[in-house]
Amino acid sequence: MFKNCIALRTFFTVFLFLAGAIAGSMAQGSETRSSADSTSIPPLHSGSGIESSDAGRDWLKYIVRCALPAGSKVAVPNGGGKDILEGMFGVAPEWAHARLSDTGERWVSACLLAFVNALGEHVLVSVRGDQANLKSTVTAEERIEFSFQEAAFYGNLFSEGGAQYVCRGKGGDVPSPSRAKRLCSDPSERPGVSRCGMIITGNCRDVCSVDDDADHFVTHCRGGDRVYDEVVTVFLPVHKP
Repeated sequence: MFKNCIALRTFFTVFLFLAGAIAGSMAQGSETRSSADSTSIPPLHSGSGIESSDAGRDWLKYIVRCALPAGSKVAVPNGGGKDILEGMFGVAPEWAHARLSDTGERWVSACLLAFVNALGEHVLVSVRGDQANLKSTVTAEERIEFSFQEAAFYGNLFSEGGAQYVCRGKGGDVPSPSRAKRLCSDPSERPGVSRCGMIITGNCRDVCSVDDDADHFVTHCRGGDRVYDEVVTVFLPVHKP
């Protein structure tokens, strides 16, 4: 689970540049360092300039958090100093030392889209999906407390056009007080487009063919002219955080 709040659409154009690597190849021959080896943390080497603004550094915080596993760190220049960004979910750990794969692009995209909040408010969420590192972050307590299935997110922000899809979750037996603060699966004035600018594909139960028995995430979801297995499902707390 983690707080979410990032500004949608601000930096989608930089993802085409970032696909090469986040740090140093992400590290130009170096590797990201674990928390046990903090003496030499590799620098960001994106080539996109995303780190040159506060909003861009906020995006990078979520990019690193999504892509790299816990214990990984990347140094991002900030004025005369540097920010140390830490991994958490590890949906694309190979990005630390190699070009992001097509599968990695879709996993990072799904994770980032799951953390978007049109209202700009911090909301505690549980993110789940059919990826080994992501599964390992979900606790038994989290499964109980975060049982309201809000929505599932998928697409590829690194592709031309930056595909962004959302399907509506089934909710839960108990309503979530956080639901009113999360609008990315709600329709906007534009037909078929959510209030966060994502394409609404429908109800997850209708567009996704797999529903996990343990963590209750969905996968194998239709979007555009393809089916995505790289899907992140968001669950909200059923009690006031």
